[in-house]
Amino acid sequence: MGNKIVLLLPLGVMLGLFIFGYASLSGTDDVTNDTLQEAITLEAEQLDDSHVNIKWQWGGFPQDGLAGVDYIKLLVIDASGHERASAISGGILQLTQGDDTLFQSDDVKKTSNSAIMSFPNTMNDEAILGPTGEATFRLTNPLEEGETVVIYYYHTWKEHELPLSQEASLDKALENEISQHYWVTEIKRTFN
Repeated sequence: MGNKIVLLLPLGVMLGLFIFGYASLSGTDDVTNDTLQEAITLEAEQLDDSHVNIKWQWGGFPQDGLAGVDYIKLLVIDASGHERASAISGGILQLTQGDDTLFQSDDVKKTSNSAIMSFPNTMNDEAILGPTGEATFRLTNPLEEGETVVIYYYHTWKEHELPLSQEASLDKALENEISQHYWVTEIKRTFN
């Protein structure tokens, strides 16, 4: 009888751990690239008169994997509701994992009315690029009273290359290239 207990005890513990693990995993919501929009946190703050900072964090990891490029677009709307052209003069974007910076870029594409920064969604070894990051845009002139900053976050999950230019609309380019493989969310902030 003594030997049976030695054999049954580890088997009982393993069975209990398996049941607990299965119950824990099946209790969590499955996130896909398509539903990630419902699980993302997007925040914006004005750092000073000429800098707007945007931070994002995904609320889950897409079970259908990572691919593609995400975009942060910033647009300034004046008090009368018109888009302020050439409102952004530059910026910097960082992707982080824990305390580590995994990706950094100061490449800002300017369109006729906005500025766009892009970054990859990939997984290299243990590094996951995309889920956590921040972008800081430098404004040409300080925000005036009544001006609103509109931030758009575009998430894609298909490999693509977009020729962004002064005349190009990010929305039209994405719709033409990968119409079923992206979504966009936006927030608006009036800081003054």
